[in-house]
Amino acid sequence: MRRVALAACTAVLLLAQAAGADVLKLSNGGELKGTLRQIIFDLDGKRSAHPRDAVASVWVSLTEKDSLKLKDGTTHRGELVSMEFKTLGGLMTFPRKEVLTVLLGDTLLEQARKELQKKRATIADADAVGLYELARWCLSKRLKDEARRLAEASLKADPNGKFAEKAHRLLGHVRYKGEWMTREEMIKRKKADGDGPAPGDKPKTDPNGNALSPEQRKALTDAIAKNDDLRRAYLERLDDQRKEALGLVEAKYKQQWNEANQKVKDVLDQIDGKKDEWKEEVRKYRRELEAKHLIGMEIAKRIDARFGKDCGHARDVDRLKGDLRRVARDRAKVAAVIKAAQSRVTRKVTTRKERIFRAFQKNKLLLQSGKLLTLNQMTDTYDTALKKKN
Repeated sequence: MRRVALAACTAVLLLAQAAGADVLKLSNGGELKGTLRQIIFDLDGKRSAHPRDAVASVWVSLTEKDSLKLKDGTTHRGELVSMEFKTLGGLMTFPRKEVLTVLLGDTLLEQARKELQKKRATIADADAVGLYELARWCLSKRLKDEARRLAEASLKADPNGKFAEKAHRLLGHVRYKGEWMTREEMIKRKKADGDGPAPGDKPKTDPNGNALSPEQRKALTDAIAKNDDLRRAYLERLDDQRKEALGLVEAKYKQQWNEANQKVKDVLDQIDGKKDEWKEEVRKYRRELEAKHLIGMEIAKRIDARFGKDCGHARDVDRLKGDLRRVARDRAKVAAVIKAAQSRVTRKVTTRKERIFRAFQKNKLLLQSGKLLTLNQMTDTYDTALKKKN
């Protein structure tokens, strides 16, 4: 009964079109991260599926009809039936009774932008330090464009201030001959100053300064293109390995996750069944009292005496709620194991991507210096980098 009273006081606003991971909070206290796929909505007995891209908002309440607003401006009043949610364990369907709230990626970004407006109003345009610190806060909230604008404003307020260098770094600027500039500007300056070849320049001499023949220059140009092809091929192979590894993680834990998820659903069904049985006995007892011509407070007092919070049904429901907390914790542990395994795969792939990039840069710099590399030599550079232990 307390659960119903609490739910009757709460409503959930679901905003679609997320940019990042969605967070699904369950009525049993559990929490899952993933992606909302679609919502099943009942309108006057007719059910329809709405993909998240078509949904503007959903208002869920136990005290009145739910409201579904679509992006075409249409608003429906009915009942949320269920939602499909993609998690590490796969695609799952959660009935309405299991859902407490959903936080979607764009919802979090919009909340951050609203908070940013409040914070920005308290910082003066001349406060370089405050503007820089707010730019860092924006980065932590994934507001990259806002962070750049604030960093630029900080530099405008005080180009040589305490946080000027950090603001330049945040903007991706580099220092060249005592000046801050973009990487593109630095490349142009270096080329103009004769400090080295710009990316894409065709080498004119070998490492010893000897002029290259047209045939040698063509061979170097072809080798530079081949090095880029090798980089893409190694990255594609790595992506295939990543997908295979994640598939193995999913296959390894799929049965364990399904079993844990089914246990939660079974207990929820038992709770609902026990509550329905409880309500039916209350209705039956009420009819018996009404048949005896009892009314009002007398009926309420007798029902409370027989079916109040200390009755057998209430104790059964409390026991089942304890079971629900236990199986929900077990399911959360399985989810944590899956997430950890997937994170290990992601970290390994990220490390190998960095090594591929370094191998590409090593070959590129040698070729740009005029040193001709064979296909085997370039391939060996990639293979050597990837053979290092993670």
